[in-house]
Amino acid sequence: MALGRDPRGGGRPPPGPPPPQTSTSRGWKGLNLSDSRLTIDDDELGWVENGMWVGRAVQAVPLYAGGAGAALNAASTVKRSYGCSLTYGAFTVPHPVAIVVFNDGSAWQRDLFNDVAVDSQIGPAGTFSGATLRTDVAIWRDGPVLFIDETKGYFSWNGVTLTTIDATKTGLHVIVFESHAWLMTAPRTLTFTAPNSFSDFTAGNGAGSFKITDEAFDGQIRGLLSTVEQLWILSQSAVDALGNVATSGGVTTFTVTNALTSLGTTFSDSLIGYFRAVAFATGYSIHALLGVTPQKLSAKLDRIFPLLSAAITFGPKSGIQEVNGAVVLVFLYTFTPPGLAARTELLCFQEGRWFLATTPDLGGNRVLDLLTLTIRTAPEVYGIDAGGFLYRIFARSTDAQKGTMTVSGKLSDLGAPVEGHQTIRVGLDLSGPSGTAQVAVTLSLTTEAQTVVVGTFQENLLANVDSPMGTRYALLRRDAPMAGQRVGWTVSLPCSSGVALEAAHLEVAPTGSWETVDQ
Repeated sequence: MALGRDPRGGGRPPPGPPPPQTSTSRGWKGLNLSDSRLTIDDDELGWVENGMWVGRAVQAVPLYAGGAGAALNAASTVKRSYGCSLTYGAFTVPHPVAIVVFNDGSAWQRDLFNDVAVDSQIGPAGTFSGATLRTDVAIWRDGPVLFIDETKGYFSWNGVTLTTIDATKTGLHVIVFESHAWLMTAPRTLTFTAPNSFSDFTAGNGAGSFKITDEAFDGQIRGLLSTVEQLWILSQSAVDALGNVATSGGVTTFTVTNALTSLGTTFSDSLIGYFRAVAFATGYSIHALLGVTPQKLSAKLDRIFPLLSAAITFGPKSGIQEVNGAVVLVFLYTFTPPGLAARTELLCFQEGRWFLATTPDLGGNRVLDLLTLTIRTAPEVYGIDAGGFLYRIFARSTDAQKGTMTVSGKLSDLGAPVEGHQTIRVGLDLSGPSGTAQVAVTLSLTTEAQTVVVGTFQENLLANVDSPMGTRYALLRRDAPMAGQRVGWTVSLPCSSGVALEAAHLEVAPTGSWETVDQ
């Protein structure tokens, strides 16, 4: 027998354990809350909060932490808010103004021209209906602002004076389209003014009304939106489009066509124009209508909707925010995670991908409503909290900033679905702006049964001498022993850092096939 040969034959020593392998996650294509964290794709994320997509990375998005200023109405809570650009009084250019109606029936205006808040009371308590009755708001060209109330009637506000146009014209919705004001004055009836007037209801001048008789239009009118050359009329399960408006000989004509059946909304405040689409929320989804083609935007968010509810009576509120050069569509909800307290959460849609954002909730008051204002050419969302304070949601670079970005990867089988896994090391690739030299990073590992905090590390970002953008980098590497059949990671860091997560790495070794791993 030859020296060194195995007497059992084969001529080779028994195989040793397989070497550790490194799994890398980067270039994520989006957040997926519809599939479980076990079954999302390798290049999807299981949670993204207060971080947006910038290139192939997820970058922290800071929340506003400046002063809340004075409360518009500390004695009541918000019922309806509206943002617009109003020219009024001695001003010759439009001013960004927030119009806020409160549950006590009062209404206020805040002018934010040049970021200086100037408040005016539109009407005292009792001017409009109370908490459970609706008051809708629109703007006629660059002024005045129009109100229709469920019981109080139809009003105009020119920035100085509130005028009752017609106390008998009550309703739920008002919109401006093709030089007419359109008022929902009965469940399926729209009343419209004469052309080029918001107050002339004279039939001989081109005013009138019509009732939707289309059998495909189920129930009452639930919302109105003027965008992409159409007046969109929504019921709970249908969408009609009104267009081709013309007035001749004192008679106004138009066409009304059914654009969509089996889909609509009861949440009129969620209606918004987003580029050339009509977006809106239902009780179970968020959809967009491009022309007559519906698209479910929230296909990757299905599992979160049972945990969402409206922040105020009339349903989720939508808005538009510019962040890092991206135009982001946002929806405000109350989010109640299992076993935890309710909080306000924004569902944010950015170029086909979603992320979540919390609200600043200054002074401990939850943000309840949302409006959009165009400030210095860029749209910004502002929140109104339970204390009657109004402030922007996302921080500018010059603001005091707060918030924590949290990103979670897949609970991965690491390419071996029936193996147990022993983690050895974990690594993160981070990048940040030139002004960030150090960042506190909290790193956790999760298995199917437990989560362990690896630690919070003060990580230095090193300046790259060959970076025209001034980008700094950190390559965090830490020992992280942990066992499980599935392994995932979670990274948290302060939003004020502006740091982005570029990639995550796990070094793992198998512990055996078809064996339950002791936790």
